[in-house]
Amino acid sequence: MPIAASSADKLLLEANSKLALSYSPYRLAEVETTDSKSVFSQIMAGTPGQTIAVADKLVLKDVLDSFHQMCGYQPSQVTGINVVSHSYPEFYEVWEFDDNDSHMDNGKSALSLVLKALPNNGGTDIDIYGDCHPKPLSFTNLK
Repeated sequence: MPIAASSADKLLLEANSKLALSYSPYRLAEVETTDSKSVFSQIMAGTPGQTIAVADKLVLKDVLDSFHQMCGYQPSQVTGINVVSHSYPEFYEVWEFDDNDSHMDNGKSALSLVLKALPNNGGTDIDIYGDCHPKPLSFTNLK
């Protein structure tokens, strides 16, 4: 039985809220709609921007090293950075990489970067969320 449009919208909003709370690099969005169906797929979270890490060369180096340690990505593979939230003391970004092992149609993979400034100039925590080579997610809602 098809889900009513308002129910589908509520479910999408709830799903995206949960994805944001878990620092997912992706959100769900309607990518196609007709009179009989809506197609939803994952898109990169945030909006294009610049990483806060450029403010400190050591932090930027540590970030790039972290991506390399986790997934083997090189700095030259970075194809885009989206800012989800830059609100001191936490900075949440999504980094996109060219990835030969990607399961996505565009040959790219994305990871979330969360930088947390520690109090009293205690440094910066670097956390990365997501899978190195995620599988695409898509579903259709019949109207």
